[in-house]
Amino acid sequence: VDCLNALGWEYNFNFIHSDSALKYSKLAWQYASAIQYNSGKAASLIIQGDVQGRLLGNIELMERYSEQAIELLTGETDPANLSKAYYKLAIAYSSQGRYDSAHDAAFKARQIAITAKDRSGLAWSIQAAGYIYCQSGEYWKAFENMIESQKMGKELNDSLLTSTSLAFIVRAYNRVGDPKMALKHYH
Repeated sequence: VDCLNALGWEYNFNFIHSDSALKYSKLAWQYASAIQYNSGKAASLIIQGDVQGRLLGNIELMERYSEQAIELLTGETDPANLSKAYYKLAIAYSSQGRYDSAHDAAFKARQIAITAKDRSGLAWSIQAAGYIYCQSGEYWKAFENMIESQKMGKELNDSLLTSTSLAFIVRAYNRVGDPKMALKHYH
């Protein structure tokens, strides 16, 4: 189950093939359901929700799958996936303009990551806060979060976190009318 979900993540983020990501995560769901493995089912839902929302534009489905993953993880000992589910829920809420709910979900992801001493989950939750500020037009608040998540991404050797944080930093500087500062971040 975990290997199928790992393949789903790879196709979701590194290869960006939504059909393959969905194929492997749905297989993971089937096998996890057969053995009553809630963490595996939740990870599958997180992947499917991200593909549906971020890649295919069905944000409501991303929200629903994130909420279902959170429900499955209640009572489980899987803080990494629980933090990730709240992160995805924050992104879904923000994409729908529900910024207060998005901040609440990002804060919950952050608290879970801190409690679990999960630096990767913490970095992604910080990025979520920055994303929400970008979406709501509060670019100056976004900078501190995005710069911190980019720095943590470098420390963790997480190229996806580093590059996506950098992209949001540059976009935000362009939106506030400072293209020179945007270029500075590329060097």
